[in-house]
Amino acid sequence: MSPLLSQLIYAIPAAIVCVAGLVLALTSWSRHPRASLLVTLGVSVLLVTMLCSTVFYGVIAPKIIMAQGHARAGVLYGVAGLISTCLHQTGIVLLILAAFADRKPPAPPPLR
Repeated sequence: MSPLLSQLIYAIPAAIVCVAGLVLALTSWSRHPRASLLVTLGVSVLLVTMLCSTVFYGVIAPKIIMAQGHARAGVLYGVAGLISTCLHQTGIVLLILAAFADRKPPAPPPLR
């Protein structure tokens, strides 16, 4: 199995969840615009990060290993992993912010 194919198979469940989140956010935009915007941004960041990681680890990294050896590839893997992790966490933060967006303050307790 090629590295790209194995990376794509690994990414399919996450891609389905991201696309479903995007569809849900876009269909509820009129009722919850701020939360929908944050979800749209969050799942978009996650989806783009996943696609870029898939291309890097499935296509680019094997070519770098063949051309420049494992030592050079190790450094690039570390940098790519750090960038991917930071972007992934950015997407998660946007989703957490969406969970609390468009919330009305709680009603005051009833007077007795």
